[in-house]
Amino acid sequence: MKLLDGGAGPARIWSTARHLRADQLVAQLRHRLRGWPGARELTARSAPAYPGCRWTARNDPLAPTPRPHDAGRLRAGSFAFLRHAAELGWPPRWDCPELPRLWQYNLHYFDWLWDLDYDAARLVARDWIRRHPLAAGGVGWEPYPLSLRLGNWLAVFWLRHRARLERDPELRDELWGSVYRQAEWLHESLELHLLANHLLENATALGLAGACFAGPAARRWRDTARALLAREIAEQVLPDGMHFERSPMYHARATYLVLRLLAVSADAPGARAALPRMLAAAAALRHPDGGIALLNDSAHGIAHDPAALLDAAARLGAELAPSGPAGPFALPDAGYFGFGRRGDYVVADAGPLGPDYSPAHGHADLLSFELSLDGRRVVVDAGVHDYEASDLRRYCRSVRAHNTIEIEGQEPCDLWGVFRVGRRPRPDAVVFRGTADGFRLAASHDGYRRVAGRPSLRRTLAWGRERVLTIDDTVRAERPVRSVFRLHFHPDWRVDERRGDGITLACGAERIQVRFAGADAAACEASVYCPEFGLALDNTCLALTRTGTDARVRVSIGTD
Repeated sequence: MKLLDGGAGPARIWSTARHLRADQLVAQLRHRLRGWPGARELTARSAPAYPGCRWTARNDPLAPTPRPHDAGRLRAGSFAFLRHAAELGWPPRWDCPELPRLWQYNLHYFDWLWDLDYDAARLVARDWIRRHPLAAGGVGWEPYPLSLRLGNWLAVFWLRHRARLERDPELRDELWGSVYRQAEWLHESLELHLLANHLLENATALGLAGACFAGPAARRWRDTARALLAREIAEQVLPDGMHFERSPMYHARATYLVLRLLAVSADAPGARAALPRMLAAAAALRHPDGGIALLNDSAHGIAHDPAALLDAAARLGAELAPSGPAGPFALPDAGYFGFGRRGDYVVADAGPLGPDYSPAHGHADLLSFELSLDGRRVVVDAGVHDYEASDLRRYCRSVRAHNTIEIEGQEPCDLWGVFRVGRRPRPDAVVFRGTADGFRLAASHDGYRRVAGRPSLRRTLAWGRERVLTIDDTVRAERPVRSVFRLHFHPDWRVDERRGDGITLACGAERIQVRFAGADAAACEASVYCPEFGLALDNTCLALTRTGTDARVRVSIGTD
C-alpha cells in the first residue's frame, strides 16, 4: 500500500516548525552545526581516579525489556532486534550501517547485557570500549543510545555483579574510565533539540551515574540531572498520570525510568509523587490480555506491561494503583476514555497527537478506539512496524490504519517524513460521562475543515450493561462529501457471515455481531496489523462509506 507524503515545501516546513519552542529551535540549529567538537579532547583526557560506588544497598532492578535474549545465540554472534536477526560475530561488529538505525540503536543500548554471565559481559564491554571510541563519532555515541547503555552498564556491573567487579580492578577501572567519558559527553550533548522522551532518558542516565559515584564529576552530573528531572517530570507527566506523548509504550518506558531512579535513591524531584499517577494511567491502558493499548507509536515487547511495573513498584513499597479498570475510566488530560470489566475493555482517543513541540510519535487516530470482548482483542489499532521511511511506517500513522473517519480521501493531519507533523487536528467539545455499567463519550475535531465543503464530524461512543459498543457518526458539510468509517479486526477473527445490515465475526466457537445502519456501501478490505516492531500480520477491515451533506452512520459491536 503506497502512501506518498510529498516533499517538504516551505508551507509544510513552516506548519511543522512554528510549533517548536524557541529554545528548541536554537538547539536544533546548534545540533545541526556543531558536529562532534571536543570529542578528541575528551577521548584524550584521563579519567579521574575511580571514586568508589555510592550505592549502599544491592538492589535487584527490573531488567529494561520484558523479553530476555538468548545468551547462547548472542555468544554465537547472532543478534536479533525488532524481529530481525543479523550475524555480527562475537564480540559483535559494532558498526553495521547496512541495518536500520533503530536496529543499530538496540545493539548499542546493551539491553542484552542483562542476559549474559559476568565473563561474557566483561568481554563485550571491554571490546566496545576499545573498538567503538568517541572520536570516531559512531552510532553508540549518539545521546539516546548512550543514555540507555549507561543505565544498563551501571545496573549490570555496579548492582548485579558488584561483588565480582570490585574484585576485578582491571575491568572496574576500565569501565569507570569509559563511564566517565560517556557521562561527560552526554552532559555536553543533551538532546535539547528533541526534548520529550529523549531528554527524559538523558536526564535519567545522568541521574543514575550521579547517584552511583562520588567525586566532583558525579556531582556535576547529579546537579544537571536534578534540574532536568524536576522540569521534565513536572511537564512530561500530565495531571492524570499519562506521559504527554500519549503513547502507552513510551508511558511504560517513562514509568520504568522513574522506578529505576527511585530504586537507587537518585535525586529525582517529583518522581515519587508522580509514580502513583503514572501506575494508575498504565493500568487504565491495559487490555484484558495484559498488554498495552496500541495507541500512537506503541508496540508489544518493547516496554514492560503494566503488571511488571506494578510488581516492581510494590517491591519499592510504592503506593499502588488498581491492576486495571473495573468500570469507566478517564484520563482527561491525555484524552483517553473507556471502560473495563470482566474481560471487556474499550478505550477511545479524544486527545491531541501529543505535545505541540514534539508530536513525533503521534498518529492520525483522533476519535479512534480499541475493543476487547471476553478477554480477546476484537477491534485493533494498526500498531507500529518500524521507524524507517517505509510504506508501512506511513500506513501505520495514517487515518486509514485507525478505527476512525476519513473524509474525501484526505488525512486530518499532515504526517510526513518518519516523525514529522505539520498541520494537526484539535479535539473539540469532548464530553465523557461514566456510569456504573458503562460510559458515553462524544467528541469532534477540526481536522477536515480545510477540505472543500468545510466538513465537520461528531462521534459518540456508548457502552452499557448489554455489553454492546455503539458508535454514532455524523458528518456535515456545505456540499456532499464522501466519508469512510473503518473498523480493523484482530487477525484471530474472520468474517463468517455477511448480510445487508452487518457481518458476523468468528474465532473458533465464539461469534461477534457487527451491525450497521446509514451506510451507502459496506466492504471488507485487506489490512495490516503490526503489534510488534518488524511484524506485519494480515487482517480484515470493514469500510463503511456514506456521501452527503448530513451523513449519519451507526455501528454496534457485541457478542452473539
